Amino acid sequence: MASSGDGPEREPSSEETLETLCTDRVATIAHVAMVTSRELELARMIEVTLDQAIENLGAAVAYVCTAAEDGSTLLLAGQRHLPSHVADRLAHCGFEKSTLAGRAAITREVQVVNEEDEVDPALEHVRDSLEESGCASMVAVPLLSGSELVGVLTYGLRDPAALCAEDHAVIRIVADILATGIAKAQAYEAERDLRTQLEGLRDAALAIAQEFELRSVLQQIVDQARSVAGARYAALGICQEDPEAPFDPWVFSGLSEERARAIGRTPRPVGLLGAVAREQQTIRTPDLQSDARFCGWPANHPPMRSFLGVGIHGGHHLLGNLYVAEKIDGTDFTAHEERVLELFAQHAAIAIAHAHEHDLARKELAERTRAEAALRESEWSLAFAQRVAGIGSWEWNPATGEVRWSDETYRICGRARDEGPLSFDEFMAMVHPDDREGLRESAQRGLAGHQPRDAAYPRIIRPDGAERVVRQVAEVVFDEEKKPVRVVGIIQDVTEQRRAELAASRLAAIISSSADGIVGKTMDGVVTDWNRAAERQFGWTAAEMIGRPSAVLLPGGESTMRALLERVRRGETIESFETRMLRKDGSPVEVSLTISPIRDAAGVIEGVSTISRDVGAQKHAREALRRSEEQFRLTFEEAPIGVALVDLDGRWLRVNHALCEMTGYDDVELVRMREQDLTDPEDLARGARLSRTAGPEQVLAKRYLCKDGSALPVEVHATVVRDARGEPAHFVCHIVDVSAQRVLERLREEWISIIAHDLRQPVTSISVYAGMHARRTQDAHVKTAFEHILANAHRLDRMIADLLDVSRVESQRLDLELAAVDLAVLAHESLERMTGQTRGDVIRLVIHGEVPRVRVDPQRFEQVLGNLVSNAVKYGEAGAPIVVEIERSGEEVRVSVINRGAGIPQHELGNLFERFGRTRTARRRGIAGLGLGLYITRGIVEAHGGRIWAESEPGATTAFRFTLPLASAAEAARVTRDEARDSLH
Repeated sequence: MASSGDGPEREPSSEETLETLCTDRVATIAHVAMVTSRELELARMIEVTLDQAIENLGAAVAYVCTAAEDGSTLLLAGQRHLPSHVADRLAHCGFEKSTLAGRAAITREVQVVNEEDEVDPALEHVRDSLEESGCASMVAVPLLSGSELVGVLTYGLRDPAALCAEDHAVIRIVADILATGIAKAQAYEAERDLRTQLEGLRDAALAIAQEFELRSVLQQIVDQARSVAGARYAALGICQEDPEAPFDPWVFSGLSEERARAIGRTPRPVGLLGAVAREQQTIRTPDLQSDARFCGWPANHPPMRSFLGVGIHGGHHLLGNLYVAEKIDGTDFTAHEERVLELFAQHAAIAIAHAHEHDLARKELAERTRAEAALRESEWSLAFAQRVAGIGSWEWNPATGEVRWSDETYRICGRARDEGPLSFDEFMAMVHPDDREGLRESAQRGLAGHQPRDAAYPRIIRPDGAERVVRQVAEVVFDEEKKPVRVVGIIQDVTEQRRAELAASRLAAIISSSADGIVGKTMDGVVTDWNRAAERQFGWTAAEMIGRPSAVLLPGGESTMRALLERVRRGETIESFETRMLRKDGSPVEVSLTISPIRDAAGVIEGVSTISRDVGAQKHAREALRRSEEQFRLTFEEAPIGVALVDLDGRWLRVNHALCEMTGYDDVELVRMREQDLTDPEDLARGARLSRTAGPEQVLAKRYLCKDGSALPVEVHATVVRDARGEPAHFVCHIVDVSAQRVLERLREEWISIIAHDLRQPVTSISVYAGMHARRTQDAHVKTAFEHILANAHRLDRMIADLLDVSRVESQRLDLELAAVDLAVLAHESLERMTGQTRGDVIRLVIHGEVPRVRVDPQRFEQVLGNLVSNAVKYGEAGAPIVVEIERSGEEVRVSVINRGAGIPQHELGNLFERFGRTRTARRRGIAGLGLGLYITRGIVEAHGGRIWAESEPGATTAFRFTLPLASAAEAARVTRDEARDSLH
């Protein structure tokens, strides 16, 4: 039966009881007190408590339950020799009379149960515990620290417990000692947790002080909140104006990016998350799935049990929510963790305001600095935190010049605190001279109330001469009158970090900007690094390839990669290994690989470096060069004309077979000669020689003296080839045998002579006689016959004239009598003379703006205009007006002849101005003509220095347009003076 023991009305104190105990009992108590006084860790303290229960109380089994924060639950904290199923049953029980420990917790008195006693039915399972543990009795001792219950010690004895007054006294003293030890250990753990949380708060405060980018600050808070709360997951969401809109931004910690992408969507403030927002209060629950506000998990979301959520408030406005979930140790979140999370939420609110309202940032930073100063009241805790983090702090009063430095600041400056206080001027004297002025200017700007700059990175020179780079962040605190009252800041030695960052930055820049693909891999071939050039070469991004086996890039796959890695494991470096690899899309890429082992500081191979160079272009270039050289060789050797390379002094460097055949010399004989040695001396005398200063191409007409003594007329087309500096290097000459061309020219001249003299004379005679007889005869039939003869003779005369013009155009012997002419007047007169030839069609002359004088042969212009108007009459729509437009276009005058008709197909426009060129429409309609008119027209226009072209829209209009150059100002002025003089006469 459970009992609390008997005793006097007033229990004696521990000191009084010790006086009445025997020496052995006192020694036992002293031993327990000595052992417990040495331990600060709670787990170790529980172990000591159990060991002492077994050793000094003669217990067969023993276990300790600690009181939970809610004041109504006992949690199994440790046990000795307790069967596992019994331990499971006792893991979590309430303050209730159904358990011996619960009854001891409620009554705050020792409870004893003997198997031989009549057990209270409410303690029936206690008898089961006695049987299962092989004990005859069970004793539960409340552990009280002052008036607070810290736990219950329960132990079982092999024999029935018969506790005398002295036993009760010993148990009470031992329980007091153990309770004090446990309370001290709990206090130590609470203090350690507080220290950790304060460090987390400090990190969050520093992050807010240093960062302006909202997401990075919030991420820092979430990470710290999860760490301090001991949670598996944490998240922070900012609410939008629309209560149904998702959180934005939404940052999380403890959840992988892959899992986050699998979940897909950003949560909205609904369900339990929304309750924190709507109710605007902290929600803490041991099992969120049992909460009525829980509305289920989205797909791929990890399961969670315990939950703690707090609101982030900006004044009276809710900005967002901060959540932690799923304690790592399986316990529930405590009220203390709730308070810490609320403090984190305050920092989150500061971060949001810091990002959105930069003008308020300095005030918030000052508040955080004051909070940091409050944290520094625990000097040893802050010093420990600074020593671990390597960050020193300082505070300067600009009015008094007083400076307070932390221990870590002294260490960073290389000075011991016992050497005396370090003044502000002494610190500034330590700053490198090149950085000192900038630091002073920054301090003055801050004291003047200007916006603080980013963290400074001055160099300091320690007393031992060592130069260190420090990171310094400072903030000025102003009073209500905007006067600076103090400056607070932090300092951190970042010398090695800056060196490492600089080296890493250089290396990263080299790797990133390298034109070669650089890939790092593990010894198993898994990609760890992947630069931009590798992305360009293979089409895979770094995010896609890092973590994947590099065997996907090789056609041979794993077997090929395994063979290469085996060689690297042996320490080999594989250089210039050309192979074909695969891009992401499966297309091949030709690369040259350099594969090297990566060794750690001890020389052990820990990875593989692969440098890949795309040599596909080089291979293609080499092949193209080979083909180009072969093509050049074939072109050079097999060319039907003479081809030669000639140096700047005229020596033949290389000649082809055609040139040898033309001159009768072989290639050996020619390369011993100079180009001028073959040239007829008369041609050399008139300057027909190669010149390095001539234009890009020079054409020389000359005669070569062949080996057999004959003179061969040739045209030499020479081009200067220049070196990389742009200097002339040699000539490339194409030599054409023009002897046949000379014969053709002679035949052409004879042809022109025949036309001019032998054909025109009889035609003229026919025209004269036919005209004379047509006028004299009175017979209408005879008159008509002579008129037909006369018309055909005129037609034949025009054809002869066209043939003559064609010959002149082709031989470039078209004679022009150029003058500065008023084109509007000339066009009007020409059209007047054509009236009888236009079939009665209306011809309109349109002058656009002022048209200056042009340099033109008036007769040839009339010939051109007549040809174009004649074409318009022939092919235009009957009765439709023909429009002649004249207008200025830059430094030219443009003339257009426009008619309406069937038009000309686009594919035939290019052939209109060719010799004997006629459209399919003209041939189909049987319109007479040789197809020489437009050819001659083009020759005349180009001889004037102009251009001619046609534009046509089938079924609508066709326009023939040509340009003529303007007369010079001097020519126009001279003509104007002559006309004025003629008008006076």
